[in-house]
Amino acid sequence: VFNDFNKTETVNASVSCFLRDRQKILFALYQFSSIYYNFIEYLDNTRRLPTHGGCGMDISEAVRQMKKKPAFSSNVGMVLIHNGTVRGRSRTDGEKVTSLEVRPNQEKIEEIRQDFLKKTGIFDINIEAREGRFQPGEDLLFIIVAGDIREHVKPTLSDLLEKIKTEAIEKKEILEE
Repeated sequence: VFNDFNKTETVNASVSCFLRDRQKILFALYQFSSIYYNFIEYLDNTRRLPTHGGCGMDISEAVRQMKKKPAFSSNVGMVLIHNGTVRGRSRTDGEKVTSLEVRPNQEKIEEIRQDFLKKTGIFDINIEAREGRFQPGEDLLFIIVAGDIREHVKPTLSDLLEKIKTEAIEKKEILEE
């Protein structure tokens, strides 16, 4: 009986050490994954200039938040969305674009937004203009316009987009050599 007790204690001690070591390994893996994630994020940030708004607007979430406003359902019959992306070809001469550097003037964009909120039938406007260097296909500009009827919402989005792009955003195409 005494010998069986010693064997049980040895097995229990071995299992306990194994579990302690396993916890240490899992914790080390967790730390490594956190360091790895931060390193990848660092590399991504060195690849491009700082961005405004992280990875871009979550359009569904932005509309969901807009719909939570108390007067939404009694004032909105249309929500129109613009999601601007980098073109792979230059608009002027069709040359291949490798990247686009964008610098929005956020204060000017907010000033423009406030002016357009005063238009007839417009309930809300949400704008996110990202800053940095972007590759073809990446998102640059998000605009959400909510209003009463399409005759008010469509021209508002069109005019708002034109005004932002001409007065509040600087961009430079980087062409393939």
